[in-house]
Amino acid sequence: MRTSLTFRQLALDVWLIETLQFAPEKGYTLEELQLMWKERNGEAEELSRMGLYRHRAYIKEIFGINIDTPDRKHYRITNPEQLQVDGFANKLLSSMQSYLFLDEVSDLGSKVQPEQIWAGLQYLHPIGLALRGNLKLDVVYQKFSDSEPYQAILWPYCLKAHMGRWYILAHKEDDERNIPAQTFALDRVLSLQLLEETFVPNPSINPDTYFADAFGIWVDDRWPAQDIQLAVSPYVAHYFRTLPLHHSQRELKPRKDLPGRVIFKYHIIPSPEFLGELQRWGDQIQLLTEIGK
Repeated sequence: MRTSLTFRQLALDVWLIETLQFAPEKGYTLEELQLMWKERNGEAEELSRMGLYRHRAYIKEIFGINIDTPDRKHYRITNPEQLQVDGFANKLLSSMQSYLFLDEVSDLGSKVQPEQIWAGLQYLHPIGLALRGNLKLDVVYQKFSDSEPYQAILWPYCLKAHMGRWYILAHKEDDERNIPAQTFALDRVLSLQLLEETFVPNPSINPDTYFADAFGIWVDDRWPAQDIQLAVSPYVAHYFRTLPLHHSQRELKPRKDLPGRVIFKYHIIPSPEFLGELQRWGDQIQLLTEIGK
């Protein structure tokens, strides 16, 4: 991985992906890319063939995105599926795009107000090291529901951001309930120490499948996933089409008994968090499925 990523290099990496992501089917020639880059950056030096070669290698290493020249003239992304909506490359690219934009508009002050994750950021680096090396974490944790904190050894499996908080999916060592994994909010961690002791990951814990049916971070055996249908107003349907509630969202054919309503179907855990989200829309959403059936 690139050890000294400059701001300019990052900007060019992201720009290349953005540009080629929406390029014509055949892609762009080097000359076309050079012209667009100069138009984008004013007096920026020309994008050389060797420089493009290096950035293609960086993009492949960091994002897993292949930029190639099948016809030996036009550059294009040859594995566009890597940028699927739920893919890691897409999420990483989105984060970098936000970072570059916020730097670009830093002089605008309060005219740009991004969402903030306020707590637990100091723990991200050691957790990242733990995830990379399967290292245990010694944490002191304070539940909102408990009057006193407790100490625990965690086996970390992944980090997940949700609703302005970071959560860590981990197994708690010596847990009396012997739960394979559960989530811990970093804003409730009072202290965290990276240990040298390693653990053997449980192969049954896959973050992708663990959260697949969840709305956010709520996973509980008491709330199994089920097929759920909603009837929503056309107004709400616009929101759901542009920002789906869940990756399983599917729009169904209109129903004659529900005129003027749009029908969406989900395979999801009907957690209190999910049901609360539906209630937020009031009478513009009708739950068509009996929960627990």
